[in-house]
Amino acid sequence: MKKTLMIVAVLALALGVTAGVTACDGKSTAKSVDGSSCPKAAAKAAYDSTYEATGCSKTAQSAANDAMAQTAYKNSYATTGCSKTATKAAYGAVYDATKCTKSATAAATNAAKKAAYDASYAEKGCSKSAGQAADEAAKNAEDLLASNDEAVTTEESAS
Repeated sequence: MKKTLMIVAVLALALGVTAGVTACDGKSTAKSVDGSSCPKAAAKAAYDSTYEATGCSKTAQSAANDAMAQTAYKNSYATTGCSKTATKAAYGAVYDATKCTKSATAAATNAAKKAAYDASYAEKGCSKSAGQAADEAAKNAEDLLASNDEAVTTEESAS
């Protein structure tokens, strides 16, 4: 529990540090809700601050993946208003950076879960119902990504 709280605190700090970022890979992008706009910049800030705080590269990489996914999710959701599209964008951002389906799935699921919790809590002010919304969003994200992985595997087998 203590480790989880530390990671969450570091992620919050990292996302706050990237609030001034307005461009990604030389392209202008719309700012997301928390002020950050570039998944790669969010990931780098999260990695650096987590590694500095913990000295552990595995923990830092996990924090970077989560920050990248959360920023990609927020950017996509702000543009499309669709949680499924945002979940796929979060997955894609992490997968492109890591080439690891397990890491991408975990980070995208966490991003969807966090977004659902935050939205529900902001609307209702109740942590219990926000937790339920987060759990449901995580389940939906896992199902969506699992069906997406099955479709990709089927397409690759057909080639």
